[in-house]
Amino acid sequence: MDDGTAVVQRDAQGRWLPGRSGWPHGRPRGLVSDALREIVDRRELAARLLELARAEDPAVALPAIKLIYERLDGKPAQQVTISGDADRPLPLVILPPYTQAG
Repeated sequence: MDDGTAVVQRDAQGRWLPGRSGWPHGRPRGLVSDALREIVDRRELAARLLELARAEDPAVALPAIKLIYERLDGKPAQQVTISGDADRPLPLVILPPYTQAG
C-alpha cells in the first residue's frame, strides 16, 4: 500500500528499530567516495602521508608506512589453514553480503 506516506519505524528515543534503517536498500555506492574525490587534493594528501611516514614516533610512522605499502602493492595475502575429518567433507557456508542492521 503506497499512499505517499512512509511508516517511520523508530523507538521512543528516535533510534531505528532493529532491522530498519534510513537506507533500506543500503547506502548508494560511491555516495561518500564521490563527494570526497571532489574536495580532496590527492597530491596534498600524499604529501601529508609521506610527512607522517617520516615522523620520528613509530606510533605515527608505522601506520603511515603500512598504508603507503598497501596502496602501492596491495595488502599481503593471508595464509589460511583449513582442516577437518579426512572422511567427511568440510561444509561450505555461503553468507549473504553483510548489511548493518539498526
